[in-house]
Amino acid sequence: MEGGHADETLRLTEIRVEKVGNEIKVETVNPKRRRLFGFLDFGSSGAHVDYELQIPSKTDVRFETSNGKLVANGFAGTIAGDAVNGSIELAGIAGPTNANTVNGNVRLAFAGPLHKTRIETVNGSIDVAFDKSSSVRYELETVNGHIEGSFDMPVEGKFGPKEARGSLNGGTEPLHCETVNGTIRLKTN
Repeated sequence: MEGGHADETLRLTEIRVEKVGNEIKVETVNPKRRRLFGFLDFGSSGAHVDYELQIPSKTDVRFETSNGKLVANGFAGTIAGDAVNGSIELAGIAGPTNANTVNGNVRLAFAGPLHKTRIETVNGSIDVAFDKSSSVRYELETVNGHIEGSFDMPVEGKFGPKEARGSLNGGTEPLHCETVNGTIRLKTN
């Protein structure tokens, strides 16, 4: 953005922080765009804002974003993340996890054994890394991609490059991964 437009966008951009009960909401409100003839946009394209939050590691957390990447590290509580246009990257996690995005990759790295996990994306690949001693019951499905594993993936029932169901080390923790356009990769450490 040029100087004048950047200053105006900054002046009109609002950051809202609201606490309701045990929930904290942080929201960026961009200036309204003006339209010419009802369909041509002109004026400000909005601000780009990055948030960095420090939250106690054992806290149960739910993140949501419309247009941006979600990155978190070191959570031991339940963690859930939803994105519309952006990737989700969770590292050093040690609790149940739920990640959903429409357009973006999902990467999870557990600090130890995998815990109950559900991942869904439409346009993106899924990568999940966990300790090799994890007891996992997996359901993996892709439409336009394939399935890879860094370990021998025992399969129950139907298997192909697009679908796999099975268990590893007894299969006590469920892992569900689903994507339309992307590859699913499981990796043990």
